[in-house]
Amino acid sequence: VPQTQVDLETRNLLKQEYLVQQLENSLNLNPVIKQTLLASREATLANLEKVRLNLSDTEIRAPFSGQLSQVQLEPGQYVTARQKLLEIYGRQSMKADAHLPLFKLRQLLSPAQFQQFSTELNRTGSVSGLAKLLKIHVSFPGESADTRWPARLVALRENTQESTRTLILTVLLDKTKVVNASIPLLKGLFAEIEFEGPPQPQQILIPQRALHQGKVYLADAQNKLQIRSVQTGLEQGDLVAVMSGLKQGERILLTVPEPFLPGMALRVQENRPNP
Repeated sequence: VPQTQVDLETRNLLKQEYLVQQLENSLNLNPVIKQTLLASREATLANLEKVRLNLSDTEIRAPFSGQLSQVQLEPGQYVTARQKLLEIYGRQSMKADAHLPLFKLRQLLSPAQFQQFSTELNRTGSVSGLAKLLKIHVSFPGESADTRWPARLVALRENTQESTRTLILTVLLDKTKVVNASIPLLKGLFAEIEFEGPPQPQQILIPQRALHQGKVYLADAQNKLQIRSVQTGLEQGDLVAVMSGLKQGERILLTVPEPFLPGMALRVQENRPNP
């Protein structure tokens, strides 16, 4: 065999061996490449999910259906965290703040009920007990005097006016129950809120003209003048409720003689109310 032929075949063998080595190296690298590609795929999927979340943040959905009141941004405007964008008011209900002096609330309740309210508020901050005691009605300007709708107490504002000892009570009006209203129920509308306390059968109503600086004048069984201090409650019209200091059936004087002295004899002309 010529030497040139031997050299040619030798070079071909070496070339084939080199190719075989390359193929073996590729086979050895395939698992590593596969793991790298899988890791890259997972990272790409994670980035895709992050992009989707970021995209969803650009769409703001209201948690309830309602009416826009204020929009404080423009199309294309960048916004920051906690920036106020708009105001939405629900179609189902509306809230109103009522200013009720503390002494007025005390007049609506019995001493035991007022103490129960105070204890619950101090311990838990809740007004659920008070909400069960009070009947609340709301009316609006322009409506007839007998047009009003029921509401319920939902909260007591913390920023009570200390100087006037006035409570700020938040009541909730169910707008679905407001029928035949002649005006739209919108934010900023003035309302009249009426609070009605539970019946107080232990209280006695007397004419206001029978009250003299926290005292009443009585005629005892012997028609002698007595002077007694009383604790008054709610006033309505020309009547005032007496919470303590009077008993059912006692006779009070509407006209006081001058001069008057405790124990002096009286000539009483009774004026009993019609049954």
